[in-house]
Amino acid sequence: MEEYEIVPLSPLRKLEKRIEKLESSISVDVKDFFKEIVDIVKMNQEIVTELAKANDAMRIELFGLTRKLEVLIKKFDEFLSYLKATEGETGESVKESDLMKVIEELSSRVEELERRIGKLPERRIKLIK
Repeated sequence: MEEYEIVPLSPLRKLEKRIEKLESSISVDVKDFFKEIVDIVKMNQEIVTELAKANDAMRIELFGLTRKLEVLIKKFDEFLSYLKATEGETGESVKESDLMKVIEELSSRVEELERRIGKLPERRIKLIK
């Protein structure tokens, strides 16, 4: 089971509202003003930290998928070399239709992995927006 993390937008909205409130206030108490600024900076840093964590987790997932693709390609190459060796030993050729079925299945798996890898940056962009 795969896990996905969604970065909530509510902290960003709170930050925007507090900044708007601060900008629109006419009478300014300097002490309150600086307190609000410090709170906004703290909130902003928390958001940046959460985004950095999500980014690191995404990088780790992409690295894992890359490794899995490399393993799949290696296994596919081994399979093809095994088929060639078997064909030479028995003197019989492998049916082209059987080989095509295997190739189509492996090809569809690779396409599925590529599709999933392609969606990861899209999800990341959606989460940031």
